[in-house]
Amino acid sequence: QPFEPWLKAERERVARQCEAAQQRYRDEELVCWRRFAVNDCVRKARVERRTAMDQLRQEELLLNEMERQRRTAERLRQLEQKQQKAAP
Repeated sequence: QPFEPWLKAERERVARQCEAAQQRYRDEELVCWRRFAVNDCVRKARVERRTAMDQLRQEELLLNEMERQRRTAERLRQLEQKQQKAAP
């Protein structure tokens, strides 16, 4: 089924982007500590990370919903087939 490989690839992409967002935050935080206005810098970095992570979480939720719908449709299809075989 082409859906399963696509779903796996999308989940991997989201995971990679989450890790990249976390790494960007760690990098930015290190740079912030070298500046005079550390708190403002770190706050901005946190906001950027939160924005990126929120977007990725929405993508993950969409993938979860698509997977649930796919499983539900497959279960319904199997039930229909079972009922058709049982009917005379």
